[in-house]
Amino acid sequence: MSQSLVTGLVLIAGYHGINLDKSVIKYKFSDKKGSFGVTQWILAAKEYSLHARLVSKSIDRLKFISFPALVLGEEGTIFILLQAKDNKYLIYDINEKNNKNLDENEFNAIYSGRIILVYSKKSISDKLQIFDFT
Repeated sequence: MSQSLVTGLVLIAGYHGINLDKSVIKYKFSDKKGSFGVTQWILAAKEYSLHARLVSKSIDRLKFISFPALVLGEEGTIFILLQAKDNKYLIYDINEKNNKNLDENEFNAIYSGRIILVYSKKSISDKLQIFDFT
């Protein structure tokens, strides 16, 4: 799980125009046992001028969040939510390294309700920037 969290941070930071190195992040922010969890993720994001917050969101409220967002799924899965529209969900599966379109039932099976919302000053000021893989 910790490697997926680091990869998710690097990908989301890249969307916000911040280049990060996985090995530096893991070295600098891992705890004494060498693990990299949600707390370390949020601290690392803040270190690199990203505002990150772990929240609980019901599935029907996801269409109102800012994208991309890191989702902490069931059974320790981690993926990036790219879009939520008309009961369809576009995700990037970090482990399989590909995009998936899921309907509401498929998404509900893997969604735990916990999500890390991320924004930066750049993303707020650049309202014309669109993030879409379709």
